[in-house]
Amino acid sequence: MAYVLIEHEISNLEMMKQVYMDDAERRQRMGCLGGHIWQAADDPDNVSVVLEWDTVENAREFAGSFELEQAMHWSSAKTPTTRVTVFEEVLESPH
Repeated sequence: MAYVLIEHEISNLEMMKQVYMDDAERRQRMGCLGGHIWQAADDPDNVSVVLEWDTVENAREFAGSFELEQAMHWSSAKTPTTRVTVFEEVLESPH
């Protein structure tokens, strides 16, 4: 299993969620199996998105896509220092 972690600061959570939902069909076509948006408990502008992918190749393609770059811009990112990382699962723990 592969995952994409997107970490960035935003200025408007509702706008960011809308952009995320509007991009769902494209992500699914690319091999995305679903995802979550996380917000830091002590900093509501600090948001992380974790997306699950069918393959590492599809995750990498998405992570480097122009569409992702544009979606982050439209989602009210405060800074251009968004971090995007592709991970491969190596161990799943039951607890």
